Amino acid sequence: MSVLRNLMSPREERAISFQDVWGRGLDLDGTNTSAGRLVTEDSALRVTTVYGCVSLLADMVATLPVDAYRRTPDGTRELIEPKPTVLASPARFTSWISWTHAVVASLALRGNAYALIVRNAAGTITELPLVHPDDVDIIPVGTSWQWVVRGQRVSHYDLLHIPLFTTPASPLGLSPISYHAESIGGALAVEEYGNRFFGDSATPSGVLETDTMLTSEQAETLAATWSQTHGRRRRKPAVLQGGLKWRPITIPPDEAQFIETRKLNAREIAGKVYRVPPHMLGDVDGSTSWGTGIEQQTLGFVKFTLMPYLVRIEQALSAIMSRPTYVKFNTDGLLRGDATSRSNLYASALEHGWMSPNEVRALEDLAPIEDGDKYFFPLNFGPLDAEDHPTDVTVDVVEP
Repeated sequence: MSVLRNLMSPREERAISFQDVWGRGLDLDGTNTSAGRLVTEDSALRVTTVYGCVSLLADMVATLPVDAYRRTPDGTRELIEPKPTVLASPARFTSWISWTHAVVASLALRGNAYALIVRNAAGTITELPLVHPDDVDIIPVGTSWQWVVRGQRVSHYDLLHIPLFTTPASPLGLSPISYHAESIGGALAVEEYGNRFFGDSATPSGVLETDTMLTSEQAETLAATWSQTHGRRRRKPAVLQGGLKWRPITIPPDEAQFIETRKLNAREIAGKVYRVPPHMLGDVDGSTSWGTGIEQQTLGFVKFTLMPYLVRIEQALSAIMSRPTYVKFNTDGLLRGDATSRSNLYASALEHGWMSPNEVRALEDLAPIEDGDKYFFPLNFGPLDAEDHPTDVTVDVVEP
């Protein structure tokens, strides 16, 4: 406990900046790319696609309800109410939403998330304060390893580690920013080129043509006079003298191609790195393979994008809980269909007896009704080998 107390004790007091929270580590060295851009977590988040993906993933997971359950001897689960305190406020002055948001952001940026495990005298977990990945080192010890937090050795029992993408024989997750620095560096280079192109007028809007030979001084004076006279004019005709002609210049196709390149980089980062469908980031051009409707697209997003984060966090938290307690996110709100789909589902559930009327009403936030906990099933249903069902039916025939 003294080790944890030392780790949690405040160090040098100073202002906390964005660099302190996320920028350390890669920001010191970074990753040089072929595009000539140094990719760090700070510069990567300046790419709108990276920021959009990370914030979307963190927001969606953090706002999902989470509950704790207990396995019963008959194999069913029992909801624990009230839920453990650590699931409501994982750390001092930190809500569950803020804690989970930071965990998912750390996974999406660094590939790892860490938290100290603080227990009381009875062994109950009371806090899970987050630790920055740069404060955690790992030392091989024989066939295992030793965690080192801020220079002090910490046992596996006192550290919660959630990796995102691991390779064989390595407990650490891979950083998406480091391993996809080339794609992100390309996006940074294209965005910087576009800003210079439009902001600094890399290509002139037109030329003044004349058959008269002009000296350099005369050309500069003419250009300055034109800009001063007509540069800010709107909807007013220009008066040309001395045989001058104005010829506008359109953007050459090879220079305008960067717009398509920017879209391609955005789709590559969103789709291949973070598995976020482009339409969820505002890119609605073209077709999508995530389904034909909002319901199907949301289902695909939950299954293929959010579920890996959810399961990793669930398993990590369940592993440190006292057995048989386990943690589970509730994704019903995201998977909830439209009124027609829900009606068909509820009708089938009531007809075949795997839901009661009160269970259906609870899903629709309706109050329970009397005798609503009963289950029903069709009278003509029964097991094939049942002996208590009559096999012969006797019919009394009345002679006319």
